[in-house]
Amino acid sequence: MGWGFNEIVREKIKILGVNGRSVSNSELAVALDLVSDKGKRDMYRALIDMRKRGEIIRVKPGLHAWIGKSKADNELRRKIWRVIRARRTVAISDLVELTGASVEYVKDYIQMLSRREIVKPLKAKGNWKYQLINDPVIMPEDTDNANKMRKYRQQKKAEALAALDAADLAIKKAKEIISTDDQQ
Repeated sequence: MGWGFNEIVREKIKILGVNGRSVSNSELAVALDLVSDKGKRDMYRALIDMRKRGEIIRVKPGLHAWIGKSKADNELRRKIWRVIRARRTVAISDLVELTGASVEYVKDYIQMLSRREIVKPLKAKGNWKYQLINDPVIMPEDTDNANKMRKYRQQKKAEALAALDAADLAIKKAKEIISTDDQQ
């Protein structure tokens, strides 16, 4: 199977960026054996495309990290976003029917768009519809879940550190008991 240049760049950055390691533009260019300016420009374009798709993040200028994306989740959002942009005014039931997403999933996505003032709710004939009022063209990313996960991980880390401290204290006490038993 013949791969395009973007797929080659994607595979290289996946390999170089294993375990969340950041990859510099120059490191990636060396790994791809790029010497010419044209080749590097193509690499930069591929990186921009991957950043727009949410596959990589820019750590700082010239430095990227591979984060990957769940294709199924991202594909559902992309379908919902396409329908919203095409129709301009939609009901949740329409989005469920046209995209195959669950009602809860569509509601969560619509609520995120509403909080960002991209869509606004309209009451029409007893049903709620949502109208696109601000079209950013590029599909908006849902960062709400990322913030929830960040808080959850911080809470779990604090719990784990507390458990480690308690275990460390118990080990110290056990060592003291063993040392006093050995001395007697």
